Amino acid sequence: MTLDGSQNEVTNTAVATSKALGKSVVLTGKFDSSDDVPFYEAGISSALFIWMDVESWNPLIYHVEKVFHTPQDTVLENISPQRMQEALEIIGTSLYYFIKR
Repeated sequence: MTLDGSQNEVTNTAVATSKALGKSVVLTGKFDSSDDVPFYEAGISSALFIWMDVESWNPLIYHVEKVFHTPQDTVLENISPQRMQEALEIIGTSLYYFIKR
């Protein structure tokens, strides 16, 4: 997802990689409050990669883990090895393809 909902090199590569790997977890859309905002504002292609359930895109209604960004949001207790592996496969492979171009 990007700040303005438009696609860029990062999102296009991630979507293509996700499809090539047989995954269906990369969605594009608008999300305007994340760590990628400063990159967007500086004109650097960027995207938000987060695991969440989107109930509605307009208006945006989404759900993340209940402990997300709370003191209970600890690595040892809340990291999903399966989700981490899937995210790293998509992001790592995307980076590889991007560099090879």
